[in-house]
Amino acid sequence: MANLGRLLRASNENDEAESWFKRALQIARKVDVLTPLGALYYNTGRFSEALQVYREAAALQPHSTDILLALAQVLVMTGHSTEAEQMTQDVISREGGCIECYRLLSAIYSKRGNHTEGDYATARTYYQQALLLNPSSKLLKENLAKLDRLEKKTAGAT
Repeated sequence: MANLGRLLRASNENDEAESWFKRALQIARKVDVLTPLGALYYNTGRFSEALQVYREAAALQPHSTDILLALAQVLVMTGHSTEAEQMTQDVISREGGCIECYRLLSAIYSKRGNHTEGDYATARTYYQQALLLNPSSKLLKENLAKLDRLEKKTAGAT
């Protein structure tokens, strides 16, 4: 049932995919069914449902980096960036080479509405740490350039 759900999701038949994921969950509440359902909800903008599903998956596998990062991403989208930040920091404390963690933290600091020089400095630190782990990343380099422009714009406004 879960595999059929994945196949339907890949074919962009989201309603049918959701139906099959839910049927599979009636048999067993398993992470390998919860996570693709959470991804379906996230990718279709149903963030509160994604949050609920990913929280359940994280409760089942509390040390899964992939699940925690997916949950943190949803937390950011639902306005819980402080919780997302703490969760991501916890993952980094266990797994220092987590490039996606640094990318997510950088995004959290960059997107905050109350930008301060401290937020920019923290975002820069995380981007630079991620770049050390993946020096050829064009995306990281582009994001650092955006951060440079934001800092210059903010400095010019004061």
